[in-house]
Amino acid sequence: SKVLSWAEAAYGSGMLGLPDLPFRCAISIAVARLVYGDIGRVIAKQDYDVTRGRAYTTRARKVFNAARALIWVSLGLPRRLWALLLNRGDFTPPHSVLTFDELWDAPETRALRT
Repeated sequence: SKVLSWAEAAYGSGMLGLPDLPFRCAISIAVARLVYGDIGRVIAKQDYDVTRGRAYTTRARKVFNAARALIWVSLGLPRRLWALLLNRGDFTPPHSVLTFDELWDAPETRALRT
């Protein structure tokens, strides 16, 4: 359960950077986040017993998550377009996005590892 909690924190941090990525990359990452999040919830419903069978989501749920990701990333388009207009395509991501080391060393995730 600690690993899944840490993964959720990492997913949340990763979602903050989506508007700074190329559109297609952002969609791919958002879909992966949603699908793997669903798989994590299936594992949690199985009381974290990975010997109870493979954890998976249905094809319909994956399509639903892909649609959610497309909407989610599309909502970031105004920010993306504004950045392109202001910087003529040379957009530097903000420094507020956490690096892996910053996330790993954060008190919230450090507590999950103990």
